[in-house]
Amino acid sequence: MRRGRRFPGSSATGESGAWDPGSSVEDASEADAETEFGVESDGSGRGARAADPSSAYKSALRSLAAREMSGFEVARTLRRKGHPASVASEVVERLREEGWVDDVRFARAFLRHRARSKPAAVHYLRAELQKRGCDGATVSAAMDEVAEELELNDFALAVAAAESRRGAESRDFDRMLRFLARRGFSLDVARRAATEVGTPTASVDDPS
Repeated sequence: MRRGRRFPGSSATGESGAWDPGSSVEDASEADAETEFGVESDGSGRGARAADPSSAYKSALRSLAAREMSGFEVARTLRRKGHPASVASEVVERLREEGWVDDVRFARAFLRHRARSKPAAVHYLRAELQKRGCDGATVSAAMDEVAEELELNDFALAVAAAESRRGAESRDFDRMLRFLARRGFSLDVARRAATEVGTPTASVDDPS
């Protein structure tokens, strides 16, 4: 298997620093992608082109040029563009063999992005990755690989989340706890994190 291949705009590790893993893969350029790869405005030739693995492969590469994607996401995107499930599966397998799709690499990039831009509890991050098609072993492998650079424990992530807040939550203990609860943190962790960042303390019973 070929490794280390990069798209324009990717980092030296193959993982883009400006990528938003939570964004829709169709947002960036679906309209012109469909035009370029044969989805005619009048519908002519749509079925034949959609069933063509070469067309699906090119469409997948365009999506991957925008950001890292899991194999599940690539297949889902192709199906949404009208390609048959069998073609989508064939293309994903080819992309895996060529190194364009790597679920562990995707999960690493996702964790780096979320830990820095939208911290959440570890179980929450795991669930988000599983929704994107990464199995438990893949998620665990990715977490192990980024463990030295990221503090993937609930307290550190809760502190980072609390520090990211501006406005009302940063000045109100109850509202900070509710914010942290929405990110999946337990009440105990939320209280300790809110205290750590200096949120003014108030009497609280429940963050919900």
